[in-house]
Amino acid sequence: MLSTQARTAIIATLSLLLVALLNGWTSSRSCTPSVRAWAAFPCQHRLSAELPQRYERTTPNARQNIGVKAFSGTRSTKHAKFVTRRGLKNEELELLRQAAGEGDAESQFLLGKMYLEGEEVEANATRAAFLFERAGQKGIATAQYNLGMMLVSGTGIEQDVSNGFAWLETAAGNGEMLAQYFLGRAYLAGDDVEPDPHKALDYLRKAADQGYLDAQYLVGMMLLNTPEEAVEERRWSAHYLNLAAEQNDPRAQFQVGMLFLKGTAVEPNPETAATWISAAASSGLEDAQYQMGTMLLGGIGVEANQQWAAYWFEEAANKGQPDAMYNLALMFESGEGVPLDKEKAIYWFEQAAAQGDPDAMRALQDIRGTS
Repeated sequence: MLSTQARTAIIATLSLLLVALLNGWTSSRSCTPSVRAWAAFPCQHRLSAELPQRYERTTPNARQNIGVKAFSGTRSTKHAKFVTRRGLKNEELELLRQAAGEGDAESQFLLGKMYLEGEEVEANATRAAFLFERAGQKGIATAQYNLGMMLVSGTGIEQDVSNGFAWLETAAGNGEMLAQYFLGRAYLAGDDVEPDPHKALDYLRKAADQGYLDAQYLVGMMLLNTPEEAVEERRWSAHYLNLAAEQNDPRAQFQVGMLFLKGTAVEPNPETAATWISAAASSGLEDAQYQMGTMLLGGIGVEANQQWAAYWFEEAANKGQPDAMYNLALMFESGEGVPLDKEKAIYWFEQAAAQGDPDAMRALQDIRGTS
């Protein structure tokens, strides 16, 4: 159970999380490095061990496509037992219809799914909704979820958001993971319902406990934003982020790495931090690539290697990470870790300056003032 203090803190930070999750990420990136000057460099490099206040939006892919088509029965593998095989013979289809007509819930669900997807029968959303309702009344949670999503979205049937949410609540209460996640996001965002952070966290945590990756990441980030004295909540944040990281989610891998780097909710371990951050960097997450560059530059958790630092800075810079652009420019300007190249240095200073980086702007002024 969350403490009252922790719940209050979560409510206070929900607006920030909401903007970040629905619109991409927050712009409030920490640009102040924890250590800036390194003896090997005549310039001041940004070597940040700060936890970026940037929350990645959920990437639209098959595992988290909550929307018009999210109610497809194929989304839930636990109901695969209802599907005998594709390519039903005419007599088998007739037997399925007969069983559904006689009230068999699993047959009603399967036939509804077929009508929804136009599989073996002509697509008919109205018929699908009717069959999902019948199966849902008998306790088939995925049928309840499918019907709820159809009503909320108005896909193929008349939209009825209130009734749709009632079916989704029923499905979530019966353990349907996708319904739990959808409702958690809805109550967090206030989409078609009054915002309720307590309900949001409760539903998201239930989905997370069933293994839903995006719920694990979101719950982990929500609990991470509790006060420092909320030790138990922060430990749970590490737990959920670690679950997502073990499912190879680069966002979670990066956050777990930063927990070990900073010693937040876990014992500090730079080597373990480097392992997780390297995994996220290899998956293409630009903040992880930048952080990996700083760790290689300073020998934090790994053996110092300027060439590899430059590699990761360039990877992140090519994705638009301004701190990486600035550091890469300094390396080309000084010839440390890369061949000396004033033109490339100017190019990357210009790229960073174009994003409003004041240090890059000053560096360009200095270069142009002496040329």
